[in-house]
Amino acid sequence: MVVPVLKELELHLKKMSILTGISIVAKSLLKELERRFLYVLEPTNPSFDGFYVAATLLNPAYRKILTST
Repeated sequence: MVVPVLKELELHLKKMSILTGISIVAKSLLKELERRFLYVLEPTNPSFDGFYVAATLLNPAYRKILTST
């Protein structure tokens, strides 16, 4: 599933961005992740593709991710 993996990666990079020595890399990766996958993660984006969110919603194991955010 695309959305859960992206959300997990985003969370991990946010945690790593406060660590000394790796913060620059983590912040850079987070910025690029958000830019590259904006069409998957941001519903207000004109290029938003709801297919990924719908697929996540149909999977009971990941449904809670969408209802909690």
